[in-house]
Amino acid sequence: MAGCGGGGGGGTHTVPATAPPTAGPVTVTEYAVVPANNPLFGPSCPSGIAAANGGIWFLDQCGYPATEGRIDPYSHAVVLYPAALASPQPFVNCGAGLATGSDGGLWGTFSCGTISQNLGGIARFDPVTHAVVQYPNTGTYACPADIAAGPDGRMWFALQCSTTGQANSPGAVGAINEQTGAISYFPLPTGLTCPSNAPFGMTLGPDGAMWFGIFTSGCTEQGYLGRIVPSSGTITTVPIPAGAYSCPFGLTTGSDHALWFTLACDPGGIGRYDPVKGTFTEYAIPTQAAKPHGIVAGADGAIWFGEWAVAKIGRITTAGAVSEYPLLTQTYTQGFTVGPDGAVWFTELSGNVGRIK
Repeated sequence: MAGCGGGGGGGTHTVPATAPPTAGPVTVTEYAVVPANNPLFGPSCPSGIAAANGGIWFLDQCGYPATEGRIDPYSHAVVLYPAALASPQPFVNCGAGLATGSDGGLWGTFSCGTISQNLGGIARFDPVTHAVVQYPNTGTYACPADIAAGPDGRMWFALQCSTTGQANSPGAVGAINEQTGAISYFPLPTGLTCPSNAPFGMTLGPDGAMWFGIFTSGCTEQGYLGRIVPSSGTITTVPIPAGAYSCPFGLTTGSDHALWFTLACDPGGIGRYDPVKGTFTEYAIPTQAAKPHGIVAGADGAIWFGEWAVAKIGRITTAGAVSEYPLLTQTYTQGFTVGPDGAVWFTELSGNVGRIK
């Protein structure tokens, strides 16, 4: 939903909770991750983020070649590395999702494709040796985005478009074996009523299945939650109830063993789904049209999320109490993770990585 910008200025500020004050003050720090006029890496748009090997790692959405960055959670020093190889088939930019695998590696998705084909791909980055292994996408489905580790030694990711050229082709779910690099594809069900359906978000649910949102367009549907069983590849969908909120975007599993997700279309909200009871609950965000995107379960037991359009971080308890914390600038928050320091870390497409605790 946003273009790329130059590196932000960074800064630290302590802010109280607002609208309503359901939590105490927190400290928000934003770090500019690419120095001004950097001749090698150029402007930065950090997108995916994950914790690995004692550091916070982020994937750049704008740079070419794609770059991986590490920020030390204690000293806050930033180091940048190339995240893609020059051969045999170089990835272009548009680094999207990032997640830590069961093998300790960082797995990233690249949604814009390769030089020769607009298919996208997956890359594994070793946080110790900094070695990169690329796995070009070769299937009918393209635009790999959100990614998460599964219970089966595979990384599961959303494929948001098709390479067939059909205007309203449904997306798919992909899985890559962490040991062999073999990629499997699981198309979304064809019986969905909307003409265009794209998966967003990916998380390991409390039931051992992978869950994701299905963002619909071209109709009045509110969207769906999707569930795929890793052992069989069977996909089932759960329609989001009709109401004020729609467009599921990011997902996480909360400390209450429920699925929490952002609802990005105006007026914007947060959803909760209990997979045992099969019940939905939706919560309003005090700031209208916030377009919440990224989301993560924090170390404090609450759910943290980014308000993409209004430069705020939101926090919701599992009881449904919402707090908001303003950022310094208009930053377009994207990915979220929890660091080894217990803080919530997030990326800003304007060129920063942020920390809130």
